[in-house]
Amino acid sequence: GRKVVVSIASLDMSKGIPQTLLAMECLLASRPEWRGVATLVLAARDRGRPYDAQLRKAVDALVGHVNGRFGKADYCPVLYVKRDLTREEMAALYSIADAVLVSSVREGLNLVAMEFVACQSAIVERQLPNEIGDLGVLIYSEFAGCASSFEDGALLVNPYDADGVARAVHAALTMSKTSKQVRHHKLARYINTYTAELWGARLLRELRLARDKASEYTRVLPLDVGRLRSFYDRSTRRLLVFEASALSTTAADPLPARPAPAFVQCLDALCRDPRNAVYVLSGRTRDDIREAWPPELLDPLGFVAEFGAYTKRDAADWESAAPNLDLSWKAEVTGVLENFTRHTPGAFLELNETCLVWHFGDSDFGASQAKDLQLHLDVVLQNRPVRVVAAPSKRRLVIQPSTVSKGRALRAALVDGFDAFDLVFAVGDDRHDDDVFEAIESSNSSHSFTCALGRSLSRAAYYLDDDDLLPTLQTLAAVSTEPKLATTAVLNRTNTAPAALADSSADPAPRAALAGGGLGLGLGLGGAPLVVPV
Repeated sequence: GRKVVVSIASLDMSKGIPQTLLAMECLLASRPEWRGVATLVLAARDRGRPYDAQLRKAVDALVGHVNGRFGKADYCPVLYVKRDLTREEMAALYSIADAVLVSSVREGLNLVAMEFVACQSAIVERQLPNEIGDLGVLIYSEFAGCASSFEDGALLVNPYDADGVARAVHAALTMSKTSKQVRHHKLARYINTYTAELWGARLLRELRLARDKASEYTRVLPLDVGRLRSFYDRSTRRLLVFEASALSTTAADPLPARPAPAFVQCLDALCRDPRNAVYVLSGRTRDDIREAWPPELLDPLGFVAEFGAYTKRDAADWESAAPNLDLSWKAEVTGVLENFTRHTPGAFLELNETCLVWHFGDSDFGASQAKDLQLHLDVVLQNRPVRVVAAPSKRRLVIQPSTVSKGRALRAALVDGFDAFDLVFAVGDDRHDDDVFEAIESSNSSHSFTCALGRSLSRAAYYLDDDDLLPTLQTLAAVSTEPKLATTAVLNRTNTAPAALADSSADPAPRAALAGGGLGLGLGLGGAPLVVPV
């Protein structure tokens, strides 16, 4: 009538051995019926490393504490084995185990779980056709690799929750034979399907796909600011497009990022130039934009909000860029995201009108959870008009209708499209901006400069370091203001003393004064003044 719980690991901080012992103590303390019945066989291979001394001491103390508290002359709650087990000994333990406990606090692929399922499969093969054997149950840490794949067959636990692990061990030891058989069948099917050979073939396929995808992106070159300034100076109708987060000194999640004062001054100068159409792209809601941006810029600027769901032209009202959207998927996906948020420290969910944004935090575990979430959403959203866009640099996933994008929204906001501009300058900082770059590059605009912040894989033609964006905008803003002053000076001089301009000997002082202002001044055909900015 004894029940055997097996835990096999090396003496390492990542294996959660102290958590296993605390869970065993909690089980025996909260469930007296298991005293004298349930035994933990802890095989922790000690490699004798000096930096494991503190862990070794703690494990020895916990083993002695549990055995001293619940042990009897004929009962030892924890059998602690410190040596390497042979293959035969491990196979024997897996075969007699009523439960195998993997309590890793941080681990990739755990082979103990695979070996246990394989040994249990050998037992199933020896059973008679109508016989239901008494198989073991896998209790698996949610922080170990393959946890999401084992979800249907194993009992997933948080190793830091000793009470939760104790409840899982109790459930495993009291589970019916039929339930054990069903769970084992799911685990065995997964392990026998996803073999090392299949993983290798898939890895090679993904590498080829990544290579082909990378070849689609043009080689990104550093932006030549001097060349951009030259074309900007000569152009007569310009489109300037900026990602909102690129204009902010800090990413203020979960609050909307506010533009830095220096960028506000540059945008104000650019908007005052009648030859410019300036748009800001944002993933935030319309209310967030009204709150974050200065009132004096809300009218002259054009905006794209919620990753392309809404647009605003200058002083006009907000318009829907993709009306009649099917948002029936949001309720189901929200439940999935809320579940991942509860299990991911530092994560939070942003609920927008047309999209959902899951911020997974700065930890490596959050990034791992984001990958698992993507795989899960691929199944949930299969054949649905929804897409998932990952932005690793911003630590977020965006789930939105597949018909919504910043590129489509920007094209719809421009009455005459991109082709009406003889200069297009666009700056973005994440994957969501790639469709904007692609739309601009495929247009017939005479000169386009698509620019990504930072040296990353992008569909932009150029890249610009973060610290260089502000000086670049200041250069363009200076060009927008200087010709206006020059033209005013020439017109005033022409209206007041045209004869003096025509005759250089009449009064050379005004000519010298104008020339000293950084402008070359001469005479055009028919005596008209000619201004050449320098």
